[in-house]
Amino acid sequence: MNVPFEGIVGLSFPTTAKTNSIPFFDSVMAHHLLQKNIFSIYLAEKDGKPNILFGEIDKNVMSSNFTYVDVVSKGYWEIDIEDIYIGDKKTVFCDKIRAKTGKCGVALDSGTSLYAGPSE
Repeated sequence: MNVPFEGIVGLSFPTTAKTNSIPFFDSVMAHHLLQKNIFSIYLAEKDGKPNILFGEIDKNVMSSNFTYVDVVSKGYWEIDIEDIYIGDKKTVFCDKIRAKTGKCGVALDSGTSLYAGPSE
């Protein structure tokens, strides 16, 4: 099997871990291995070099300042989003979803190499 990545580090919450073990980052925090209990993920296209850093942030790959948002789920790294844009065009997808459910969220997942969303 030929896959375009070297491995997966799952950063699940303890409530969603597939085994009875403590998830990786929870274990790192419990053992006080980092100066700051943060991680950053850089996703790259084409020639970029994606990476994940623990305890720090590589400001050289940032295109803007941080925007901090709350995690809205106790089971996933889910955040509420305004909408999905294609280029600078708003799709109004979230307006439709928010009208039905009251929220429009996305789950950020380091444990997969795929990105997916609703088809309608």
